[in-house]
Amino acid sequence: MKSLANIQSEFLEQRAKKDSELLVEVREAAAEKDALLQRAGITDRLPDALKHEDEATYRRRIREMVFKESDPELRRQIMSKIDTYRYKLYDRWEMRSLFEEKFANSLRTERCRLPRLLPAAPSIAVPLVILGIVYWFSGALDALVVGIGLLLPALVFFATSFIADLHLHDVTMQEAIKFVDESANRSKHEATRLLHLPEIFSSREMSTGQADAE
Repeated sequence: MKSLANIQSEFLEQRAKKDSELLVEVREAAAEKDALLQRAGITDRLPDALKHEDEATYRRRIREMVFKESDPELRRQIMSKIDTYRYKLYDRWEMRSLFEEKFANSLRTERCRLPRLLPAAPSIAVPLVILGIVYWFSGALDALVVGIGLLLPALVFFATSFIADLHLHDVTMQEAIKFVDESANRSKHEATRLLHLPEIFSSREMSTGQADAE
């Protein structure tokens, strides 16, 4: 039976591996965006969508930077790369939340399984062997006496151990599911926040490279 610490460690390790895969695409999109900005001579650092609280200011600053570029085609390419980068940020958190939800569901399935009985099995296996030997050599009556004296206490111990293991298993899995669910909720909340960020450029601006009339 896994401990809570083991389950949490396994989850964090697998999530880190998944997140590193997702971040590859985010970094690639960021590199492509930055390369175009350099080509346009935009050296100002773009505000961080993940940290900026004033979305109106965030949007205005980016638009000012982009529309300083005189080439409409280059502006169009920059807008496209910024839009792709923002989507990759969202996609990272969405895919991470889906991974976490899948992990939580696997824990729910595991919670429904009975814990293994091996730790308690010797408590009943040994008396059964002794009972068989007594029956073979001394007959049913002696076996019955031995059974009452040995097997009944062993059965009680076995049942008590199994119930204790079952309770520990259930408590451990509940705590593990809660831990993973909380992480999934945080990731889903961040994905939702990024998805609903206001558009920086209109579809017309992105297709033509020309700013809309204010």
